[in-house]
Amino acid sequence: MTLAMGKSGAGGDDLDDQFELDPELVASSEAESNVDPDEYLEPPSPRPVPKSTLGKRKESEGRELDQDKDEVDKQKEKRKRKREKDKIRRAKRIHTGVTTITSDVSPADYTPEILSTLFTSSLKASLPQASELELTDLYLPLNIFLLPLSTRLESFRSSKSIIEQPSHIKDSKDLSNPPTKKQDDSKGRINNDQSQTSSESFISLQKQLSLLSLSPTTFGSPNIIILCLSGLRCVDVVRAVKPYRGNGEVAKLFAKHMKFSAQEEYLKKTKVSVAVGTPARVGKLIESGALRLSEGSVILLDLGHEDSKKRTLITLPEVRDELWKTFFNGKCRQMILANAKIGAF
Repeated sequence: MTLAMGKSGAGGDDLDDQFELDPELVASSEAESNVDPDEYLEPPSPRPVPKSTLGKRKESEGRELDQDKDEVDKQKEKRKRKREKDKIRRAKRIHTGVTTITSDVSPADYTPEILSTLFTSSLKASLPQASELELTDLYLPLNIFLLPLSTRLESFRSSKSIIEQPSHIKDSKDLSNPPTKKQDDSKGRINNDQSQTSSESFISLQKQLSLLSLSPTTFGSPNIIILCLSGLRCVDVVRAVKPYRGNGEVAKLFAKHMKFSAQEEYLKKTKVSVAVGTPARVGKLIESGALRLSEGSVILLDLGHEDSKKRTLITLPEVRDELWKTFFNGKCRQMILANAKIGAF
């Protein structure tokens, strides 16, 4: 069988078959090829954050807040401690400044203003945590302090009435030359005291005692109470004041001399003109009622004596604290404010 062949002489489709494409179809195809495929895609929805991630984020933020709060609290506590330390340092500076100003003056010649400042500084150092309102209740009034010894001596020579307690005033005494070592005392006995009695502080003490008539009328009610830094210092002071005991006895009121109960019994049956002791023991004896303060009693503090570290009766911590917590407090304080005057030597 013979097949009919085209002009080209080849079989099947051929490029020369005069086939033409539809122009509209070609244009449509070209237009479609220029379209951005993203135009027909929906925008992606936000991806949900897992709950566990949110929890961790909140927990992290919470920790940061807690850390900030802790840091603020630490700063507040640090500032508070600094204020407390500054308060204590200021109290120490106040006392040091007053001591420097008055170091060339005998404590017996301190004015009431200087004594008040010293006692106030001592009180603040003893109670550094107390508020100003609390301290106000413990301050000693200015009028409780004696005038300087030089002023009292001058006034005594001219009027013989400076302390305003006639029953306590000596009508005749050589105040410029108080008895010292190996001189006769008021009862004609020889005083063989140690050389300490002629020291400046003891001379000023003896002059102050010379202003008073020491004649106690009741048991356990001394005219003069002397407070010292220690029992050893009390012994030295007792030697110095014996020539001035008048018609009474000199009582040794400190822990190492007698038991407390023995001292109570002693005071109940003894007329004491001068009592020498430490703040703790004297304060407790006043609280117990064995030692009494009568109108016109004089309390003298041994501020001229210092220990090896230059501390005094009102600056040595353990003694100073007893002074304010026992002697100048409670029942003892009430009796002092009602009956006594305070001085120093």
